[in-house]
Amino acid sequence: MKYGLTSLKLDGGTKFENSTLSLDGVYDIDYPINPRVDLSYVNVDDDKRWGGVSSLLQLAIAGQYETSTDYKLSPYVFGGIGYESVSDEAKCLDSNPFLELGTGLKYALTP
Repeated sequence: MKYGLTSLKLDGGTKFENSTLSLDGVYDIDYPINPRVDLSYVNVDDDKRWGGVSSLLQLAIAGQYETSTDYKLSPYVFGGIGYESVSDEAKCLDSNPFLELGTGLKYALTP
């Protein structure tokens, strides 16, 4: 589980102001690229600006590549596709498929 901030602003830069709560699951199948599923809830802070939209629910399927599995701390990259469901859809923001790309660090609790 993770908590973060998301930017919905698409023009003129980014402003990370919308809180996000996510559950990510990776199934280790002992291959260079492992399957990953992400479920995220995004709370839209400025709903008036976004036409009354109050939240987003995102589900994505991705592949995750870890650069090394021999250490407790290992960097990874991931990419995939998903679908975003928008509550109270508006002209400026509606439900659509999306591409997901990211990077991170994994800390192994057990060897």
